Amino acid sequence: MTVPRVPDAPPTLPPHYESRIDWPAFWSKDHHVAEWLVEPLLPLGRSISTYSRAKAGKSLLSLDVAARIATGRRVLDHPSGAPRSVVYLDLEMTETDLFERLEDMGYGPETDLSHLHYYLLPSLPPLDTADGGAALREIAAFHDAALVIIDTTSRVLAGAENESDTLRALYRHTGQLLKADGRTVWRLDHSGKDPERGQRGTSAKNDDVDLVWELSLREGGIRLRATHRRQSWVPEFLDLVRAEEPLRHERAAESWPAGAIALASRLDALLADRGISVRSARDLLREHGEGARNDVLAAALRYRRERDEEPGNTSGNTSTGSMGNTLREQAADQEWVTAGKQRVTPVSVTGERSPSLGGEQFPDLLGDTAEFA
Repeated sequence: MTVPRVPDAPPTLPPHYESRIDWPAFWSKDHHVAEWLVEPLLPLGRSISTYSRAKAGKSLLSLDVAARIATGRRVLDHPSGAPRSVVYLDLEMTETDLFERLEDMGYGPETDLSHLHYYLLPSLPPLDTADGGAALREIAAFHDAALVIIDTTSRVLAGAENESDTLRALYRHTGQLLKADGRTVWRLDHSGKDPERGQRGTSAKNDDVDLVWELSLREGGIRLRATHRRQSWVPEFLDLVRAEEPLRHERAAESWPAGAIALASRLDALLADRGISVRSARDLLREHGEGARNDVLAAALRYRRERDEEPGNTSGNTSTGSMGNTLREQAADQEWVTAGKQRVTPVSVTGERSPSLGGEQFPDLLGDTAEFA
């Protein structure tokens, strides 16, 4: 008697199979594109750490950024748009501190802060434990947070912050889960007794994040220096002006990476489309036996966009027009900084330069402070 053959059970996929790479989709995606939550400060879906001496203003910067994202207002290079959800864990300030800072930033009872989910001195389990990571992941998912801010790292740990195992546990139980969910995570931290040696505690604090900003005070504002970065398109330095009435942070005049302006001219000569992607621009250069570093190419494309947005500038030439004048002035500013001077000159959203901050009152950068307040 023949026993009928029982068909094999269909294969079952293991848990979390969704993290497996889909190779056709992987190769079809343009991985050269710079993706930002807030350009040029917070890369999208990445883990960022910012550290400084006490009272340097890292919490002031993070609150300014968080409130602007949550209210849909312009922040640094990111234009105004729809509000996005932010979860802020504050383990440092009091309610009075928070009130004073928000009031200085121009917010009040009439402001819709419903997308800023601010947890003041929360009683969460430590985030280097499974319970703590699960709790924060649940909070972030409940609010559909685009950004999670932890202020500060040392306050959310059960283990010693100078032990590398503590930071590995923080990543395993919290950072990895939030990153897998596509959320941007921004950790604030203190520098050690010797700021030149980086963050307080173990050097492992640099290993589990994609970007580390060292924040320091400078005349009229702050400077951020990328001490560790996985993305070539993140700038090494970011200078911000701290303005008043309302309190806010504006990007100072920047110097473009070496070769970016010349590369922009070359792309003009090759008749590259104004909206060309980094990948397409790279392919175009390769067709002519040329190449460029990712950060320089991305900067060149951005330069072309900003140049062409200048009022009345329809020329493809990078040596003429108001943008060319601005860049020459930026070079002069850079010479001042190199010589030890501290002239910080901000640029408005229209590209117009404002007077030096050397003892002068900060001008209204936008003309209409209601939109920026």
